[in-house]
Amino acid sequence: MNHITRSLFLIGTTLAISITGAQTPTHQHVQHNTVGSSQSEVNGVAHDSQGNMIVCGGRMDALDFGGTAHEAGTGGIFVAKFGPGGSEIWSKIAGSAETMGNHKAMSVAVDGSDNVYVAGWLFVAQAATFDGTTLPAGSLGFVAKYSASGTLTWVKEFSANVNAIAVDGNGVPFINLGDQTILKLDPANGSETASGAGGGDLMNVLYHNIVVDGSNNIIAQWGNKIRKYDNALNEIWSTPLVKAFGAESFRISVDNNGLVWASFYAVFGTVTLAGTDYTTFPNGYIYHLDGADGGVMGCVVLTPGGTASKPQEVINDGSSNLYVSGTFAFNAPYIVKVDPSFTTIWSVPTFNVEDMDVQGLDCLLIGGSHAADITLDGTTYTRPNGSGQDNAMAAYLCAGGVGMDEQGAVDVTVFPNPTDGLIALQIPAQAIGSNYQVVDLTGSEALTGRVTGRSMDLDLSSLAGGCYVLKIVGAGIAPVRVVKQ
Repeated sequence: MNHITRSLFLIGTTLAISITGAQTPTHQHVQHNTVGSSQSEVNGVAHDSQGNMIVCGGRMDALDFGGTAHEAGTGGIFVAKFGPGGSEIWSKIAGSAETMGNHKAMSVAVDGSDNVYVAGWLFVAQAATFDGTTLPAGSLGFVAKYSASGTLTWVKEFSANVNAIAVDGNGVPFINLGDQTILKLDPANGSETASGAGGGDLMNVLYHNIVVDGSNNIIAQWGNKIRKYDNALNEIWSTPLVKAFGAESFRISVDNNGLVWASFYAVFGTVTLAGTDYTTFPNGYIYHLDGADGGVMGCVVLTPGGTASKPQEVINDGSSNLYVSGTFAFNAPYIVKVDPSFTTIWSVPTFNVEDMDVQGLDCLLIGGSHAADITLDGTTYTRPNGSGQDNAMAAYLCAGGVGMDEQGAVDVTVFPNPTDGLIALQIPAQAIGSNYQVVDLTGSEALTGRVTGRSMDLDLSSLAGGCYVLKIVGAGIAPVRVVKQ
């Protein structure tokens, strides 16, 4: 068992940055609610094959992200889709007319056809309406499926809160139901097709999430344990986390090698992970598990500058570095990128992030809320009407331009785009001799090579259909979106 003990370091209240050639990302195309005076929050974020950002959450008052204005009392559940340029494509409101925050969306996932699945909570005493379809009172959870254009395909109620949803490579959804059950659903209508035992504590159910590995196995976070199942929901392994009172665990992720990344935080006491005790509290730890058997491969205590930290989500960037969201620097929210030795590559102060998704290398989608008026990269965002409540917020956090920026914003021309195979490139002279990369929306490298001249052809016929990013490495050239049909 390899326990890494290197720490992140802090200078004053700002995380120190060890620059390794990476550009620090900035908040771009920020979306935040501009109306109402009661709480709203983004709980889930995902992206589709075109680089669009989809968010979901809950609200207790009017909601407007700069597109459709939604009045108070028309449903507490929201889901919205934004283009890479920041404009709202569509948004939906669902639930009941109550404004107490009992109806909310907790998780969002997108399948290979860009259908959007939203899951969350209902209030048992009230009916909930989704685009004209009403679920009767008496249910605690829901799953709704929308087409890529925002048309409701179906909605189904459940007898317990639905805390998370994920979709496998075949377009089949899985949900984390309550704190005891995981279900496999029929994508045609939401009916249950298989179930598995879960079992976990009720603390931080917002972070009881589900991920799918490259072999379509399912890994679920249950608070006090992580379990892996095959696609039929037969359990493969379970790794326990015995927590003291007040200890928290957060969202998990799985990387391209099948390793499972997770974190926990405690104020005091002892946390036991697979038989090993941890007592350096108050503080947070990052750990990762072997995807084959659930064995602990490393557990890292983070004490930047001697202060407590609370890492909440850890995602591999596809090249062994990690993106970490959470609170650092005396409880200030940050997103930090670290290398395999946990040396900081860059750090960015941000809003309170509840969920993040990787769109490309050093390009994240983040969602949550701001608890006060906040300045991000020189722009100040105020809470509407002087509200003292948390206010919904989401953004692209990307180095350079957003990885899916429109064609006119780049220095490389691509034709035809979209393409069914061969593309012709016109490239600035300073890029000759540089390496190029074609990466998918997870940041995984699909093609690589060297720029041999200002005009060159690139064959994408071996790639699956979808959206990719062409990057010229180290030449000061902005990335360009390429769509493979």
